[in-house]
Amino acid sequence: MRRTLIACLVVAVCGWGHFAEQAAAEGAVDLLFDPPATTVPDGGTVEIDLIAHSADGTPQDMFAVEAIISWDPSVLELVGFDAGASGVAWAQAGFLNDPDGINDGIDVEPLGVPFNDGDAIYTALTPIAGVTVGPADLVVTTLVFAALSPGPPTTVSILPSLGAFGQTHVYGEGIGMDITGDISGTAIVTVCVPGGAGDADGDCDVDLDDYALFAGCLAGPDVDVPPAECTAPEFSATDLDGDDDVDLADLAGFQQVFSGPLP
Repeated sequence: MRRTLIACLVVAVCGWGHFAEQAAAEGAVDLLFDPPATTVPDGGTVEIDLIAHSADGTPQDMFAVEAIISWDPSVLELVGFDAGASGVAWAQAGFLNDPDGINDGIDVEPLGVPFNDGDAIYTALTPIAGVTVGPADLVVTTLVFAALSPGPPTTVSILPSLGAFGQTHVYGEGIGMDITGDISGTAIVTVCVPGGAGDADGDCDVDLDDYALFAGCLAGPDVDVPPAECTAPEFSATDLDGDDDVDLADLAGFQQVFSGPLP
């Protein structure tokens, strides 16, 4: 029934005049996330693209996508999406009302963001001519999550089905309209506490931006008496040995936590 509902909706919106005359598509379209792994500071936001691409590289005509997204609502909250990220002028895209009530609580009918209960069905319907999906990644939408709680890595995934009617599908044109490929890809999100050792800019990543701040503190007129801003709480990550100054001993410690070459 769920497939019938979506098929009818696609026919109505996209104007499939020769639906019954078409043969089944030979290839399949995979759904995956990008980036597959990311780190976000506690209280920050993370953007994850829902990607479609041809499984075997053969161009496929795609007319609709319905994807069941799953996440841990105690760690992440779905707060928005950007359906225009791919540049496709979708006929309709968002979190539609569904018979199982999976999208209950959408804040703007009918395309808003559902309650943060850990699952939602995202639907995208293409224009009349459809969209050609090849080996290159096509962004179906960009999902925006807020980080609620730091802890071990958590997973955003695609469920094959949920409830009595909800199913993840990619639809092509023709009698064999289901061209769903691999949907096992996940996005691993780590919510961290900013300001750890070496993380001078508080983005949970020790990189050259942190080194620039660290070097600025180290370059004071007297390395044992750093500028006042280098001893402020937000710069505590530069004092790696905890002796209340930023000196060559801290530089040695920074080199241990920084994985790349220093300038």
